[in-house]
Amino acid sequence: MGIAVSSEKFDKPMLIITMTLLAIGTVMVFSSSSDISMDKFGSGTFYFGRHVLRVVIGLAVMVVAMFVDFRIWKRIAAPLFIATATLLLVTVVVFQLQGNDSPARWLYLGSLPVQTSDLARFATILYSLPSS
Repeated sequence: MGIAVSSEKFDKPMLIITMTLLAIGTVMVFSSSSDISMDKFGSGTFYFGRHVLRVVIGLAVMVVAMFVDFRIWKRIAAPLFIATATLLLVTVVVFQLQGNDSPARWLYLGSLPVQTSDLARFATILYSLPSS
C-alpha cells in the first residue's frame, strides 16, 4: 500500500498568509531575544538560530503534508487521537507520581521532551476533517 500523493491545487492565499506570519514571527524572535542571547551565550543569534532550524524543519514537514492526500491523514486520525489522549493521561499521572505541583505540560521520553498538548491539538484537527 503506497501513499497517494496529490499534486492538485492547494490554498495559495493560505500559504502566503502562513509564510508572511512566519517571517514576521522570525523577525520578532530575533528582535526580542538578541540581548538575552548575547548575555547568556555571547552570541546575539543563539535563539534566532535555533528558531530558524525549527522553521526549516517545519517548512519541510509542511511541504510533505501539502502533497499527501488528506484522506490518508483521515485514516490515521482516530488511532492518533486515542494515542494522544493516552499520552495526555500518562503526562498527568507521571507528574502526580513525581509529586510535582507544576502543570503537567511536558512528557520526557528518555532525552526527548514532548509537549503532549501539541500532539493532541494536531490529532484533534485531523479527527475533525470532513469524511468525504
